[in-house]
Amino acid sequence: MNMKAVRDPVFHHNKFLSSAKEDYVPLLTNNGHKPEEFQAILQLPLVAIGNETIGVERGFWTMREGIHASIETGLPMIDYAMSRTSVSQGLDIIELISSPYFEKRRAKALDDRPILLLCEEEFVVPAERKWIDLARKIGTYKSITLYSLPVSELKEIKLPPIQDQDKICKGWFFDFNKIKCDTAMTGSGALPITSAPYSIWSYTDTSKMEQNWDVSFWSHVDNKKSNVPIPRIMETDLKTNTSEDTGLHRESFQWSEAYGEWIQVAFPLKTKGKGFKYEIFIDRTGPVIDNLLIRHTGDTCIIRLPEMTLYNNLPIPDLQPASERKQ
Repeated sequence: MNMKAVRDPVFHHNKFLSSAKEDYVPLLTNNGHKPEEFQAILQLPLVAIGNETIGVERGFWTMREGIHASIETGLPMIDYAMSRTSVSQGLDIIELISSPYFEKRRAKALDDRPILLLCEEEFVVPAERKWIDLARKIGTYKSITLYSLPVSELKEIKLPPIQDQDKICKGWFFDFNKIKCDTAMTGSGALPITSAPYSIWSYTDTSKMEQNWDVSFWSHVDNKKSNVPIPRIMETDLKTNTSEDTGLHRESFQWSEAYGEWIQVAFPLKTKGKGFKYEIFIDRTGPVIDNLLIRHTGDTCIIRLPEMTLYNNLPIPDLQPASERKQ
């Protein structure tokens, strides 16, 4: 009796790895669907862990249910948690939930069947919520909600409202074109971090009030040395006393914007005014960064470059053929 009491709570059926059609298949069929109507499962919050240079793990614990649904339905998962995964595949999957301003490489490999979204909605970020809002709800199982997302939504390019005039916003933009680099997102230059700590921006705030800013830049990612940089913010008061010197953690980033071999690092910054000095550092060598934008929170900033337009630092490729462009 003692052995049974000790054993039963420990040795139990692993439902997450069960192929018995008891949970997700009945949920689909009872709502007029069959697993074979879909081509894959996209779990939100996203999981993309194992590249060593980047990692998105918002839905790591939710992934148990993603695996449960995958094994039960026979549908492959688009998310992954696997050591030594291809860097390009990781970027492709993050790009899949990025802004719909450009063609997504992974979407080109999909056929016309819808995607089955498996969502733990309490934990999704706005970049994931926008795709849920475009999908049709199927039903719920425990804390999980299933949706059917037409694959056409992932393939369609939807541009933001850009006026003919460039939108001027308060802040700073650095394209680093004067720094020659054979790895650049736009133009002929980018900033390789060859020494550490390296200051990428400094500012003495002489205003009389606090200000909120959105900071973003793009980082090149490969399987060599181009790791995603984690910035550090230093705040110094008028007496040169350091009042803040904080390195941001990977978990503090939403990691939702990728473009080709580039991923966006974005975070908020509050300045206090009254002569406080602010500086952003990169603390390790290797990263290559491009297109640093610091703008007032709430401002719309449009920057037109020869290769693309940046809308709040999100790329909109030039979709107009070269023969039709105005000279």
